[in-house]
Amino acid sequence: MTETPLSHTKKGKFLAAAGGLVGGPLGVIVSPIILMIVNYYTRTKASTFKRFTVWALLGVLLAPLCWFPVVAAFVVGTALYVDHVERTDPAKAKMIQDEWFPSDEIRMQRMRENYPKESDKWMKCMIVERDSGGSADNCNAYKFK
Repeated sequence: MTETPLSHTKKGKFLAAAGGLVGGPLGVIVSPIILMIVNYYTRTKASTFKRFTVWALLGVLLAPLCWFPVVAAFVVGTALYVDHVERTDPAKAKMIQDEWFPSDEIRMQRMRENYPKESDKWMKCMIVERDSGGSADNCNAYKFK
């Protein structure tokens, strides 16, 4: 009795779909399809050809591409939403702008609310260090008033 390879069974297709999670929602659909295509082309060379290796290598190459439509839809949807808000409600657009990309004055005001005992020099140093990706340890010299 010959055993069918795992890649030919329903369990194998399910495992391929689980492996496709790396590629996001589209990867879950594409991964079993890729496995079936690999099975089709390796049917005659089953003893010498490693199906899993080919499927895994294709998955490593194609998984980032599967995220492209998801990210593109998110970016386009966000751009359309922001454009719609700017046209219909400029006050709300200004609020979103201030929330996502606050000016230095708004950031200083928030810092004063969160750290009432600290000096303005320390707060400015913290803002600069956060923007530049530096360390907050550089601001300890300005810590207290």
